[in-house]
This record gives sequence, C-alpha cells and structure tokens, in this order.
Amino acid sequence: MDRILKLLLSFESLAYYIMGSSTLTSKTEKMHSSIAENTNYLNSSWNSFKKQKITESKFLISIRTRLKYLQMRISACLAYNLYSLRSGQAVKTYTLLQQFEKENPAISRRPTSRGATNNNNINNGTTENGSTTINGVGAATCSTTPSPGSSTPSSFNSQTTVTLPLEMYNNMFQQNKILHHLMWSDRLWKDAETHAPQECKEFFERVTNLCCELKQSSGLSSVAEFLLTSVQCLKKEYGEKT
Repeated sequence: MDRILKLLLSFESLAYYIMGSSTLTSKTEKMHSSIAENTNYLNSSWNSFKKQKITESKFLISIRTRLKYLQMRISACLAYNLYSLRSGQAVKTYTLLQQFEKENPAISRRPTSRGATNNNNINNGTTENGSTTINGVGAATCSTTPSPGSSTPSSFNSQTTVTLPLEMYNNMFQQNKILHHLMWSDRLWKDAETHAPQECKEFFERVTNLCCELKQSSGLSSVAEFLLTSVQCLKKEYGEKT
C-alpha cells in the first residue's frame, strides 16, 4: 500500500475513533483519556508519514500539503477539547493559587535590594540554603535561575529557592498541563490559518459546504464529520488521478 493511501485510511479510522469519543459521558476521565489517545494516534500517523522521503509529483505534493494542514486543524481542535474538559478545574485552581498568594505574600514579593532580601529571609524563616518555609509547611521546591541574557539585576542572579506545600505544587503543575492544551491549540490553529496556501483554504471551504464548518472550539462530532468528509474527498481525488 502506498504511503498516501495508508495515511488517508489512518485518518479515516481516526474520524470513527473521534466519533466514538463524542458518545462518552462528558467531563469524565474516560473521555479525556480517549481524546488523548486520538491525539497520539493522529500525531503518530502523521510523523510516520513524514519520515518517508520520496520524490513526488506536483499532484501528490498537493495531496500531502492538504493532509498537513488538515492534521494541524484536527490537532488544534482535539487540544482545545482536552482544555475544555478541564476548564472548570482551571478556574477553581486559579482561585486557590490566588488565595495562597494573598496568604503568603513573601513568596511572590520581589526585593528591591540585597538588604531587603536579607530582611525578608529573616522574617520568613529562610534556611541557610535559601529555602523558604511558609507557616512551617513545605513539601515541594521550585527553583529559578535567571538566564545570562535576562534583564534581571545582578542582586537577583543567585539561585532562589521557594518551598511550597505539596498540594500547591501539584495544583500549579496541573494548571500548567491544562493551559498547555489551550496554548498548543491556539498556536496550531493560527499557524494553519496563516500559512496554509490558497489551494488548502479553497479545499476546506468545499468541505465546509459539504458538511459543517470546523472551528477551533468545535465539538468532537463536528471534528469527526469534517475529518471524514475531507478524507473521502481526498480519497476520491487520489483514486481518479492514480
């Protein structure tokens, strides 16, 4: 089987997997895991396809280019759905982190001089190695070291260590994972919109007219429908020319 047909069949299978995910009860771990598996399958199929370097005709390059931007758009939608499932949790976590910062201002306070740093260390019970314990509770340590090219004054160039309650550290870690999905979705979608050649844009317009419009925030059923319709159009075109 040639590589383009193989990728088309992989994308076709993925459309049905995504449709299956859409039937799961919303806001559940099972749905989140299912979307994550679909994302991994999409990326694995595309990366395997990219590794095969062969000479292609102008027509095959056209097919490959449309598949590339289709992959980017579907990836962006899946990432957004992963974020959406956890968006409520992200709001709650942000509130918790804000409250913790208010109750422990020394963690976010930036001293204006080395002398101020020393005073803060004394007031907040800083240990000899620079580790700060708030209210006697500390289970996770976060360290930051400014880059050589940063504009941070020399008085802040030494390593700063802050000790956080383990619960707060876990909250921060989970918050980063949730927001990463949103950031990645936004980046992929904008790149696909900005860099796609006119041929791709016209192709996606035709697919939209056949089924539905694909938006960054589209639900899983719309994502599956758009992907399946795109693949069917490309398979038909590919079969007629080869």
